[in-house]
Amino acid sequence: MARQKIIDARPKNLPEYIRVIEDLQARATGELWYRGTSDISSDLLPSLYRPRANPDAFPNGLSELEAQLVARFRDRSLPYHTRSLTDTLETLFFMQHFGVPTRLLDWTANPFVGLFFALRSAKVGDRVAVWILDPSAWNRAALARASFQGGPLDPGHELLAGYKDVGNIPGLSQAPVAIFGAHNSPRIVAQQGAFVIFGSKTTPMETLYRRGEFPEGSMSRIVISGVAIRTLRESLFAHGITEGALFPDLEGLGRDLRRTFGFAV
Repeated sequence: MARQKIIDARPKNLPEYIRVIEDLQARATGELWYRGTSDISSDLLPSLYRPRANPDAFPNGLSELEAQLVARFRDRSLPYHTRSLTDTLETLFFMQHFGVPTRLLDWTANPFVGLFFALRSAKVGDRVAVWILDPSAWNRAALARASFQGGPLDPGHELLAGYKDVGNIPGLSQAPVAIFGAHNSPRIVAQQGAFVIFGSKTTPMETLYRRGEFPEGSMSRIVISGVAIRTLRESLFAHGITEGALFPDLEGLGRDLRRTFGFAV
């Protein structure tokens, strides 16, 4: 497969950012998804597949690690909720919401939410990124063997059966696919959350794209650095894209108050 380059855009203010998004949307096969990262070098990998700070804490393989995480969460979370957690995807969505490592990678259907997460803690000297994904084009390539011609998958779609076997990562379907998540919390609703679920391939999405395994234009990136970080962030906050809007709970209120009164967030 021919190697292909990820196209970078470098807007300096919010109107330029919006123009980039509109240009990309005009060429897309459906709605676009966004993922903001505070470090441009960060790979598009879910937390379960990232290197751990202390691998000696659990030296077993990746499959056993996932199995133990899911089992421990199901057992120890019982006093705190009333969900059955018998469905694999529902369990993974719920774990992801509370920061437990899973095979899910968070995205959003809202370009301003993606920009917020890229900029929320960035400093002027940083280089941050908003990744843009065409989930329909991506899934048609990922599921080409099934002659799939649709867009992001609903959690109950039959083609997700190959991603539900917890603790058997080598036996999963290979390519990561874009899926709609269960809107099981006000945060996911406010953030217009979406996901990519990984299978047996532990390669970052951007590497798969660069190798030519996915269609040209199905992935791109916006890079923000220098004074553009402050300019864009101030514009976002002025338009109401704040912690309080995206975290509709007391934690979000606390973050909003910290920022409003000049404290670090």
